[in-house]
Amino acid sequence: ISNAPFTGICISNVTIGLAKKTKKVPWNCTDIAGISSGVTPVPCGLLPDQGAENIGSCTFPEYKLPIEDVKVRTCTYRRNL
Repeated sequence: ISNAPFTGICISNVTIGLAKKTKKVPWNCTDIAGISSGVTPVPCGLLPDQGAENIGSCTFPEYKLPIEDVKVRTCTYRRNL
């Protein structure tokens, strides 16, 4: 989003395989800010590499989001014609 970048992005220990003949660039980064470590192919400059020794350096929130407590139920529906 222009003038409102996504921030706090952290990508760690990721390898993405690409087709041998691809017409697209592996990363297209705009309006973001964050870090990376141990990522292949190397991401764009907006996600600078923190070095192999920092793989796993992404910190995740310690609090739970409400969606994490949602219980999924299986429902069935039978329609007689």
